[in-house]
Amino acid sequence: MFAGSGAPPDVDGLAQLNLVGDGEIPVARIEGGIDISNARELGDALLEIGGESTIGLVVDLSGVEYLDSAGVRLVLRLATELDRRGRLLGVVGPADAPVRSVLELTAVDRYVPLYERVEDAVAAVRAEGGRARPEGTRTPRA
Repeated sequence: MFAGSGAPPDVDGLAQLNLVGDGEIPVARIEGGIDISNARELGDALLEIGGESTIGLVVDLSGVEYLDSAGVRLVLRLATELDRRGRLLGVVGPADAPVRSVLELTAVDRYVPLYERVEDAVAAVRAEGGRARPEGTRTPRA
């Protein structure tokens, strides 16, 4: 559905998914909203990104205006599945972004590292090599 196709997917008309980088650490930028109507489809598309040659995935939520409990579950699902595959997830959510508050209030930041900038997330995923978890985080059990 997603990898390498021409136009980025418009997931249920609510969210837009764009692949910004690829190689060892692809960066997936999401814009719009994530809720129960599109979370599963969006998660499936994110899990298709990369392959055996990637060490992790960075998901940039800077452009997400709305995130409900299905979106929170999506982030935890991604972390669990990528960990199972031996890869790390880094999530970008600037301090002033509404999505950051939701992820912190639901304690997602205890399981999934949150970063202010894409560059910080990419650097951290590269440094960790896709296996180790930053201190104070653990793999979620979905």
